[in-house]
Amino acid sequence: ACAFWSLNFLGDQEVMSHRVFYHNLTILGSTDASTCAASNECRAIGQFGGAGSAAQAVGATCNSVLGAGVRRVGVLAHMVNAVPKLCEASSRLSVCRPPNRPVKGCVMPWEHRIGTAGARYSEAHFSAVSLGAFTRDDCGRTSSALSFNPTAIDLSLPQRFSDVRWLASAAPDARLALGRNAGAATNRVSDCGPTGDCDGLAHLFWEDSDGTLGGAAPGAAPAASVISPAHPNLGDSGCEARAGYTHCPGLDLRTLYWEAPGILTQQTGRFLGRFKTWRESDGRESYSIGPKADMCLPSVPGQDRSWAVKANDQLNLTLFTSPPKNHRLRWFQESSDAALRVAIFLTQPFRLQVWVGNTDVSTLATDGSGDDAVGTPRLPELTDPHGAHAFDPHKRRFYLTLRGGDDRLRGGGVVTLRLLMVVQLSLTTTVPADEFDGASLVANVATLLQIPQTRIRVVQVQGVQADAGRRRLQDGATNATAAANATTIVLHISEPPLAADADAQGESGSVDVSDEVDFDAGELAELQTLSAVITDLAEAPSSPDAQPFEALSTALGLEVLGFELETTDPYSSPPPPP
Repeated sequence: ACAFWSLNFLGDQEVMSHRVFYHNLTILGSTDASTCAASNECRAIGQFGGAGSAAQAVGATCNSVLGAGVRRVGVLAHMVNAVPKLCEASSRLSVCRPPNRPVKGCVMPWEHRIGTAGARYSEAHFSAVSLGAFTRDDCGRTSSALSFNPTAIDLSLPQRFSDVRWLASAAPDARLALGRNAGAATNRVSDCGPTGDCDGLAHLFWEDSDGTLGGAAPGAAPAASVISPAHPNLGDSGCEARAGYTHCPGLDLRTLYWEAPGILTQQTGRFLGRFKTWRESDGRESYSIGPKADMCLPSVPGQDRSWAVKANDQLNLTLFTSPPKNHRLRWFQESSDAALRVAIFLTQPFRLQVWVGNTDVSTLATDGSGDDAVGTPRLPELTDPHGAHAFDPHKRRFYLTLRGGDDRLRGGGVVTLRLLMVVQLSLTTTVPADEFDGASLVANVATLLQIPQTRIRVVQVQGVQADAGRRRLQDGATNATAAANATTIVLHISEPPLAADADAQGESGSVDVSDEVDFDAGELAELQTLSAVITDLAEAPSSPDAQPFEALSTALGLEVLGFELETTDPYSSPPPPP
């Protein structure tokens, strides 16, 4: 198999500004000058170093990542690797003669993946490119003009096309090859094959900016996204299945990138597994498994996940294990008119600190969390500013609005979330919601527990019908009047929040959370002690004529009809999402 263009680059896993440009090119496959009597056998350098590897070392046999069943591919989509292949760029060899010598035999062939993902984001731009002379049956083998690299398993890098000129000799069924493909049997990875699982294909999308990639004349068709036929859930009802790809007019897909900063599996022993996304507009779901390790030259992946997501939609994101302490989100969307609301399911109650860049955006909380919280929380909407957020303590979902912007394609607008363990105290009281004094309750709780008021937040105040099934109500503790006026109050008593230094930036302009990359067992033990103080007070013996929870009511300064307590335990097995 011969690929005319196959570009692999070296990155440091934080790359976001890398770009590839293909402009004013003419790429031809098997023209009339080519016959089946020549240029028919693949010749490529492959893995070498073991017994009988001389043929691979000199390229006497076919060692292309595409395999011997493919005759020609015009362009293999690029990738960015985390590990260098050449001696001159590696510290593994002290003497490089010649400097372009491969560091190790297993790094070959040239277009094969080496190391894990070497970029958060990169994109290629194709403009004024003419393609022709590609046929599906090419001397008994297959050919295609454009294809993804079957060893690019870690991350899909967007490819943007405009003014594509398809010559008549480019057969419609030999233009794009984006279906499942494990490539050559000698490849060290086959995750994008028929039985595999790889983000490089699961979230592949190519942008057809003017419809010409799909074969339309310039300006005659709307912009579209091109996806793999193996993953139709990325598309919508307007998508059209074509030979080798799926074409989706009007669908605007962009990369949503999540990471747990500073966390590696070897540091915590934790494997986060798959992340699920569920699109509210049509119920379509997809998964991200994240980048994978490489053992040729050992390369440990970060705890990252990425998805191709639809603009101006609402997305539910579910992690099926206990979440890490710190999260970062980037949406690589350049249009300020585009928005996305993400709802992250949390397995347990948490308090969240939110930053955009290194700026605390607690003022953008739409749930009114704080001393004056009254009424049902308002969830952020697509019209809200970037970083608007809310937490629903009952649904266990954190809601966040992300917006596009001029700096987004280079990593700007990064949102950092820091999860704080909490004691969640839910009270049922006779105080009407419109008369509730949040500041007094926070002060009383702080006095009771002997902690700063900054560690206590009212996250919900809601008028409800008092119900013994919802709260731990004592028999006979309510009457008709109390039931009619009952209010539920939810407080979070957290571990100490991070007082971020505005001058201490983390990488890429984000807030620095490097002081603590995982939950602290000592902080958890202190919260469990605080929970015990409240429980002991609530269960204190009462005199025969005393009201239930009298001691707790006195300490808090309001009549308590019932209460619930839950303490975050990030080390326990999480329940499934609702």
